[in-house]
Amino acid sequence: MKKFFLIILILLVSAGGVYLYVQKKNGGISNPTVQKIVDYFPFGKPSNEVNPPTDNNTSATSTSNNSGNNQVIVSYNNNPATLKLSLHQISEAPAISGGAFKKTGGSFVEYIDRATGNLYEVNTDSLSRKRITNKTIVKVRDASWLTADNFIVRYAHDSGDGIDSFSARLATAPLFATTSENLRDFVGTFLTPNVTDISLSPKKDHIFYLVTDDTTQGFISLPDGSKKVTLFQSPVSEWISSWPKDDTITLTTKGSANSAGYLFFVNTKSGVMNPILSGRAGFTTLTNPALTKILYSESTGIGFNTNIFDVKLGIPLPATVTTLPEKCVWSKKNTDIAYCAVPKTIPSNNYPDSWYQGIVSFNDSFYKVNVKSGTATFLIDPYEQLKSDVDGLKLFLDDNEDTLFFTNKKDSILWGLRLTSSS
Repeated sequence: MKKFFLIILILLVSAGGVYLYVQKKNGGISNPTVQKIVDYFPFGKPSNEVNPPTDNNTSATSTSNNSGNNQVIVSYNNNPATLKLSLHQISEAPAISGGAFKKTGGSFVEYIDRATGNLYEVNTDSLSRKRITNKTIVKVRDASWLTADNFIVRYAHDSGDGIDSFSARLATAPLFATTSENLRDFVGTFLTPNVTDISLSPKKDHIFYLVTDDTTQGFISLPDGSKKVTLFQSPVSEWISSWPKDDTITLTTKGSANSAGYLFFVNTKSGVMNPILSGRAGFTTLTNPALTKILYSESTGIGFNTNIFDVKLGIPLPATVTTLPEKCVWSKKNTDIAYCAVPKTIPSNNYPDSWYQGIVSFNDSFYKVNVKSGTATFLIDPYEQLKSDVDGLKLFLDDNEDTLFFTNKKDSILWGLRLTSSS
């Protein structure tokens, strides 16, 4: 009997050694420096990794070149598109964010010039460009549009220490008039100093913002900062928020290949935090407006995987594209549809860190992803039209969802992709 148990023990140890060797060789063992904050977040074990399927529409392969530099090559069998879509340059110079609106005279997109802080509007039909303000704001970080005349701009403090957040509205009367321009001033109020993240409610009548000092606090208020209510407190300093549905704000720990990520749904009335996903390194998310599907990515050691989490079923489903959630936007008309900028190749590196830091720049094509049918429809490869590549981020749609707007991370130029045929 002792001999029998000794044989069993030897077999178990041998099997464990083989498993560890194979996992290490395949990049399956996570980085040993991955930080754990499970003591603060009472989650269970993360679900098993799901490999994306292949079908007639999409395939993904990993290859290794002769030089020894691993690359994850993502290829898609596009089937020639029947629509001829066109790209249009919106900003002349590097721009900050943007917002699309219906106004007298047609459909417009507004943006802030990165260098000057001036506000511009562009008619999306004629592509005529007009400067609206001449107030100079330097070191602008980002902006969020509430309406065509109201926005929140975040910029580096004059002292270089901290971030100022200003809730602005355009003045009714022109600041001064010329023969060609009626430039307007903007007025408003400052929000609490050192806002690290901000999200707008679906109706854009409230804002949620995070302020980090010794701890992180989350506040809901009116856009001008009044009627402020504390919703959230945490010892964790880095969070990314979104507000996909009136009664729910999402909070995701900032993604890094060296730390485990967590996603919560937070009730906007009670402040109750519901854990949704946990324990994934390099974790970033994007939740659809119905709160039924979550597009998320996680690090694999040499690249990253992209999956769809079905909230109702509580299971991950493979996505038909490999991209980062920051490179996608959900449709509001059909919450099973997402539009994504998808890298043609994914160089071996730590994600999303290397992309955030500018160490890696992607060359994208654009796809329409249907998570219900599990298909991805090719829209356009910008290189075919522009003879240069784009690395898309900060995607947003106009109200009719006729145009997809995005910023090229390579040069911060704002672009529009018409989603209807030009021929």
